[in-house]
Amino acid sequence: MSFSNNVATISGTPVGTSSGTYNYIVSAVNSSGTASASYSGDITVLAAIADSTTVSCSILGSLTSANGSDSQTVSMSTAITSIEYTLTTTCSDTLSAAIAWTPSTPNGVSMSFSNYVATISGTPTGTSYWDL
Repeated sequence: MSFSNNVATISGTPVGTSSGTYNYIVSAVNSSGTASASYSGDITVLAAIADSTTVSCSILGSLTSANGSDSQTVSMSTAITSIEYTLTTTCSDTLSAAIAWTPSTPNGVSMSFSNYVATISGTPTGTSYWDL
C-alpha cells in the first residue's frame, strides 16, 4: 500500500498460489491522535488457470494407393499390393501413425509411416489367413 496526497492505494499483481479472499482494513489517524477512520474491503484472487486455450485441429486421411487395395485376399508367400493412406493435419505438433490388427499381425506384413504416408506392405508368410 502506498499513501500520497491523502490517497491510500492498494496495488500489485498476485503471483504463485496466492488464490483466496484477502480482507483488508485501511486505518487513518491524524498526527495528534484525536481523529481516526477505518475502511475495509476484500480482494478475491482466483486461481490461475493453466493455458485454457483449447486447440482445435484435425487429421484427415485418404486411400492413395490403387482403388480396392484396402481390401485384398492373397495366397501365402504372395506379396500384397501396397496399401497407402495419405494423412493431412491442421495440428501444429508431430503426427505419428500406428496400426492395430485383428486377430493378430500377419507375419511378413508391416506398416511404415513417412512424410504423412502410412504404407502397409509385405508378403504374408506362415499358415494363417488374413483379410487385408
